Amino acid sequence: EVYGVPTSHVGLMFFPYLVMSGAGVASGWAADHLTSRGYHLLHVRKLMLLLGMLGPAVLLPLLPLAPSLSVGLGVLCLLLGFAACNQAGPLSNHLDIAPNHAGQLQGVTNTIASVPGMAAVALTGLILHHLHSWEAVFCLCALIE
Repeated sequence: EVYGVPTSHVGLMFFPYLVMSGAGVASGWAADHLTSRGYHLLHVRKLMLLLGMLGPAVLLPLLPLAPSLSVGLGVLCLLLGFAACNQAGPLSNHLDIAPNHAGQLQGVTNTIASVPGMAAVALTGLILHHLHSWEAVFCLCALIE
């Protein structure tokens, strides 16, 4: 409603997540390829972290500037595609650190990482209430990213 998107087009929002799924698999293949070619695992993880964080940080402030639904959807696809690189970066570290306890470690760290996500909902509400600006929300997310 805010950006004039008809509710009949809301179903298109699955597409960026489909791209993210494919990009997550592709980033894993790319990381495996780089390590098999002799690149140090730590450097590969850092490269995936860089792509997974810098890509969204650059694209997120551009999202509210999209002139049309299709451009916005394209930016969102790129944004989530880059974010999927984290699956081959820091999200794989649990297997490197403690392969026998990676599940438990993932559960604990993911639980702790959920706290800022919950706080972000309240912060977003405050920003929207006082500034009435999604652009401010997206820019703040990009700065934190």
